[in-house]
Amino acid sequence: DDWSEAATWILLETWGEKYLQAGKKSLKLEQWFEVAKTVSAASKVFKTDIQCRNRLDTLKKKYKKERQRSPDSKWVYYKYMDALLNSSPWQTGLPYGMDAGEFVSQVLLRPRICLNNSRFEEVR
Repeated sequence: DDWSEAATWILLETWGEKYLQAGKKSLKLEQWFEVAKTVSAASKVFKTDIQCRNRLDTLKKKYKKERQRSPDSKWVYYKYMDALLNSSPWQTGLPYGMDAGEFVSQVLLRPRICLNNSRFEEVR
């Protein structure tokens, strides 16, 4: 099951938004279908809800290992996942901010690239 970095970011951002909306609780089945639909459309590679859940589980395991090893990990997804999974429960909103339908993802590591939230197309 191959996941590109771009598809993984789309998954993290889509899941992260729904995760925060759900009060940091596990997503329901229909929400996972929505995540898979968004990831598939944006990445142009079909992904099922099960593939998305499995990829996220793998990312969470890697995050936990990285967190134990070093709180300032250089792993590309670490800061984004840390902001989602390790922030206090009363904080709301996406880490890195969402404004007017656009948000800068940790594609932040590649400066000047934004993802348009409605189409997930790169905007330079």
